[in-house]
Amino acid sequence: MTESVRVPIFSGNKDEWDIWNFRFQAFCEACDMGDILKKQTSSDTKPEHQRRVRSWLALAMQSAVCINIVKSVPSTSKTCATDAWRKLCEHLENSSAARKVQLMGQLQSTQQSQESAIEYLTRLEGIAADLKSIGVDIPGKTLA
Repeated sequence: MTESVRVPIFSGNKDEWDIWNFRFQAFCEACDMGDILKKQTSSDTKPEHQRRVRSWLALAMQSAVCINIVKSVPSTSKTCATDAWRKLCEHLENSSAARKVQLMGQLQSTQQSQESAIEYLTRLEGIAADLKSIGVDIPGKTLA
């Protein structure tokens, strides 16, 4: 008889990150997909495994910020789950002064390139959300 295992849910609260991180890695290990989270370059993993783990990440997220982080990595990328996991880790594990300076620099130097206005604004909002999550409030007119 096979046992049903559910994707662990993450609220987006940084205080819960360590426990949820451990549980999600254990979940992926139980489904024989733990290696996807551990590899720097997962070019040797099957694309369908990458998409499956990225889907689990999306289903686990309850926070709009975390959902947007996962969503920012296209499911068509060959390393979509690995990249989404790396971005989540960077977002939830970095609240140092150096991270604040890095994000403020990104916000101030961000220019619209070959992307649509919606993609550009989404990128700006992502940086602003990252700053807010580490305690830096950005007034709305700064983004305009």
